[in-house]
Amino acid sequence: MKKFFLALLVLCLMGAAFMVGTAIYYLSPMPYEPRYERELPRVNGIPGRLVDFELLSAEGLHQFAWVQMPGGEYTPESLSFWKPNADDAKAFELKLPDFVRAHPPSEALAGDKIWGFRRPCTRNENDLLNDLLQHSFRQYFGVEHDGKRFLRVVAVSRSMFEPVDGLPDYLDTEFLMAFDSGPGTFEALFDMEKGLIVHVYYDGFYDGPC
Repeated sequence: MKKFFLALLVLCLMGAAFMVGTAIYYLSPMPYEPRYERELPRVNGIPGRLVDFELLSAEGLHQFAWVQMPGGEYTPESLSFWKPNADDAKAFELKLPDFVRAHPPSEALAGDKIWGFRRPCTRNENDLLNDLLQHSFRQYFGVEHDGKRFLRVVAVSRSMFEPVDGLPDYLDTEFLMAFDSGPGTFEALFDMEKGLIVHVYYDGFYDGPC
């Protein structure tokens, strides 16, 4: 009988140790300070490109299959487009730091019902946001709907370019996409008239490099 209780005690201690270890794993953020070597085109000092929609290839146009706008989703055929300039991009970037810190990727933990709950990102979220703000490569598109102009910003993690020899030749012709690459990949919509960010959608908070 003593052996039984002793074995039971050992199992309980092992279970408690596992729970404590899991809690530490989930709640102790690891530093995230990636190093980047490849130089990329910049807009106002931030990696990115001002994209002329007319230069998008057929494949790029297909990838730009829908645009999430206030009130619903729209196909490119139902919208008009304009090429933004550096001042347009700057207006968006000035608002982005406060927005992402007020609405960080971790908000998805409470509301993600599509992908289900996987391991939360255990890397330091502040480090992730700094990387997003300083290093994610942006494409800036001008979109007009119902007489109102918006800036659509599509960004991918800069790490996407690190293994590539030479700069890709599709930055002006293709719609950049990445999946499960972490919060450094995001899509945003900026209301030019109001000077406000409408939304920021993060990619793959539960997957990729988190």
